[in-house]
Formats: sequence, C-alpha cells, structure tokens
Amino acid sequence: MDCKILIIDDDKIIRKVTSHMVKFCKPFSSDPLLFENGMEAFNYLAMEENKHIKYILFLDINMPILNGWAFLEKLEKEKLMHKKVIYLMTSSVDKEDHRKAINNKYIKNIITKPITIKKIASLLTIS
Repeated sequence: MDCKILIIDDDKIIRKVTSHMVKFCKPFSSDPLLFENGMEAFNYLAMEENKHIKYILFLDINMPILNGWAFLEKLEKEKLMHKKVIYLMTSSVDKEDHRKAINNKYIKNIITKPITIKKIASLLTIS
C-alpha cells in the first residue's frame, strides 16, 4: 500500500523544517504534502478517499480556519478516519490539550515542539 505524509501546520517554517526532516528520514518516499490549515488538508483527503493509500498526518492543534481538533471532528463525521495515522504536533503546554490528545482514539501520539529528526525517525519507523 502506498503511503503519503501530510504536514498540516499554519507556521511556514515548521512545515518546511518538518518536511526536510521527513525527507531525511524517508529519502525514497515521495515528498510530504504541506497544508497551512485543516480545511485545506480536509479537502485534499476528501478527494483522495477512494484511493488505496495510507496517510501519515503531522497535525498542529492551533491553526486558523480549521484547527486540529475541528479537523479531526470533521474527518470523523465524514467517516474519513480509516487508513490515517495521526501525530498531533503542539507547542501547547495546556494540560487539557494533552489530555484530549491522549484520550482521542485516532491520535497515535502527541509530539511536543520543537520537533527533532530523532522524534520523526522513531515515529516513521513504527507507522
């Protein structure tokens, strides 16, 4: 099964740096797809729904237009959660965000920013 990696974050620098780290860790896979908000990513995934592809999502919580939590709710409501491995990325120290992430059955892990190559590599080897 093919695999696509999506980086969903409103911070252009985070998207670019995370993309470079992913490419470094998985040099033979296709380049990650970059989205600056949850709505862009949702629209893409809705169009891709019938393809036999696994998706690994690096999802920021706090974004304009459609934040990470609303993005997850929308995916679940539209029954688009299958074939998705979701890593929540955050700089939030809000205990409620972390509790919510741990209790969400669709989130595989929460990653606290700053993200490192070591973190990315360990996640991509188990995904």
